[in-house]
Amino acid sequence: MKTWIEHLVNPRALDGLYDGDPPREGFLLKELRLEERGPSCFVVVEMPRFPDVPRDGWDPDATILEVRFSLTLIEDFWMKGGAFGVLVDLEVERADDGFGITLRGDGDDLDFSVSGVSFQVIGMRAHSGEVEI
Repeated sequence: MKTWIEHLVNPRALDGLYDGDPPREGFLLKELRLEERGPSCFVVVEMPRFPDVPRDGWDPDATILEVRFSLTLIEDFWMKGGAFGVLVDLEVERADDGFGITLRGDGDDLDFSVSGVSFQVIGMRAHSGEVEI
């Protein structure tokens, strides 16, 4: 069975970060944005746990990995709720004509699904979570 990372256009962006299968549950939803251009959907999550094998050049004190995904050429979109800062589970399914992505939050906080043609990582940020003033 494929992991959700293997469904990405660019699986090498996240491949090898985790020993074993990557997490599927407990993502902290930071941002969900729709854009008319494409149309596209952008999702930013904090990974449930920091990678087992961090990338060279990342902050050595980093404990949090934020990942920005895009899903382009949106064909279907459905959302109930809308709380951010909630933990969500990720499901990715491959269809003949693209991808289906579902984020499910705890209780009624968020239920979100979107389908489109291209699913990819467009950015990552490893940090310690401390805010410098």
